Amino acid sequence: MPSWVLTLLQARQDVAALKATVRRLELHNLALEVKLRKRRERTTVSGPATSRVEASSVYKELVRKYHPDRNAAHAAVMADINALWQAVTRNPPARRSSRQ
Repeated sequence: MPSWVLTLLQARQDVAALKATVRRLELHNLALEVKLRKRRERTTVSGPATSRVEASSVYKELVRKYHPDRNAAHAAVMADINALWQAVTRNPPARRSSRQ
């Protein structure tokens, strides 16, 4: 067989191996995106896995964004944010008793 045919066959095998590797990486990236999306869903403010620290950081971020000193039109939005924060801080989640 001529050497150019062998080179062509080797190049085809290399391309096939590269395509398989790319496909594996795409599947791996897709799996990572799904895991990240699930983690984000677990840590939303309304989710059960939200800690007091996470809720506080979200509240502070919203206050920075919608403070009336930055834009007077945000006064109503800020009032809603404060009302929600008061509801969250007023009703802490029930703690488990160690005797149960």
